[in-house]
Amino acid sequence: MTETNDGRLVHVDKATTRRRLLRAGAAAGAGAVAAGVVAVDPAHAAPGDAVLLGLENDGGASGTTLTGGDKLNGALAVASKVRVVPTPLDRIPLDAPIGTLATTADGDVMVAGPNGPAWLHTDRWSNVTSAMRPIRVLDTRKHFGVVLSGEEYIDGNGRVAGGRTIVVRLDDYVGDLYSQRTISVYINLTVTRTVQRGYVTTHNPLKPRPATSSLNYSGPNQTIANLVEVTVNMLPQSTQSAFALFVSSPAAIIADVCGLTTRWPMGR
Repeated sequence: MTETNDGRLVHVDKATTRRRLLRAGAAAGAGAVAAGVVAVDPAHAAPGDAVLLGLENDGGASGTTLTGGDKLNGALAVASKVRVVPTPLDRIPLDAPIGTLATTADGDVMVAGPNGPAWLHTDRWSNVTSAMRPIRVLDTRKHFGVVLSGEEYIDGNGRVAGGRTIVVRLDDYVGDLYSQRTISVYINLTVTRTVQRGYVTTHNPLKPRPATSSLNYSGPNQTIANLVEVTVNMLPQSTQSAFALFVSSPAAIIADVCGLTTRWPMGR
């Protein structure tokens, strides 16, 4: 209760008074403020209170909706950067309203759609294909390259025996680009010193060999090249990245890496 100028006692709603003080604080932000306004805690604002610029505003469990604008002008224009405060992953509900935007502590962004939240693919972690200076990683004619398995299938003429698979390591020639962020490589694959018709299949060494060919040759003494993409894999209990080559009939193999696909851009 408080006494008016004419001596009457009236009831004063504290919440209403608080909102008025906050609004007064917002209006007086650029100049002097009344003593009563200074005492208001600016870190929390009840629903319906004004938003105080330059201060933390906590609306509790109540949401805030901003509407307006037209097809040329949005409801909100920001002249500088906007920061979305990280939210723990387990606090992003699967039934969040469509359009809900959240970011995790790792900086990954999620947007809610018809089927729930989904990762927003940015160049920070999306797949990126990059060209690179060609690097020779295998030349069986010269017994050049690191063959992790199947080296015994390469004869004295540099041919891989027919019906055999060799696994080629990449790390020694390409360096730290071949970490777990690399998911595939582009290889200029060449066969030479062929004996008869056949084919070569490149594949992930940890996956079954597909029933397809990466390069075909039709007879003896041929030299044929083809550009292929092959997925690579970190070998079990190892930091070695590698790919596999199956040769259906004897031939010498040359492999030059000329591009790769990474989970995020190189140089990050």
